[in-house]
Amino acid sequence: MFFRRIVIRRRVIHPDKSKISFKDGQTVNVMGKPFLISVSQEQASKYSTARVKEGTVRIRLSNGLKSTQIDKHTSNLARRAITRAVRPELEAKVRRFNDLYFKEALGSVRLKDNLSNWGSCSRQNNINIDFRLLFAPPEVLDAVILHELTHTKHRNHSREYYNTLLSIMPDNRKRLRWLRDNGHRLTTEAAGTIVYSNEITERKEETPSI
Repeated sequence: MFFRRIVIRRRVIHPDKSKISFKDGQTVNVMGKPFLISVSQEQASKYSTARVKEGTVRIRLSNGLKSTQIDKHTSNLARRAITRAVRPELEAKVRRFNDLYFKEALGSVRLKDNLSNWGSCSRQNNINIDFRLLFAPPEVLDAVILHELTHTKHRNHSREYYNTLLSIMPDNRKRLRWLRDNGHRLTTEAAGTIVYSNEITERKEETPSI
């Protein structure tokens, strides 16, 4: 079977290369769990802080921030707090898939604000997943994780690579095609409202790559 790569690049999907943003009072669904963003400004504090408690991302902004800095600090702190909260679950999922299908020695598992791809696997088997995928349907997140884990066996996108990947997840191409077509919608405003459909028409000569 011949595979033709369809490269999904953030510079195409998000031309402005902007990071995902958050705002006070917003409720977002991350890996199927709701998080409420709660922001307040501490008059006596020199430092801004954020923590997640009982499903609420509590952000305390320092009194030294200018009005033009508040939105940026809110988004940065929310991303960091959410990353800390869900990273253990994400890492457990990645390592579980590895134990089931690959049994390779993995390095770190990290969430990043990638601007050029949805995920990566280094030669040290460090797995990086784009933060926006936390807002994707679980079928799509799983597809990207397995796509990257397959690189622990095959460092390229050869026939052997795809044979291995598709033996584990036969509809992986369909799931990644969903990401190609809908990745631009992965924002906090759409979190929890985007669903994965199995009714996507698949063109067998094409294999999306991330």
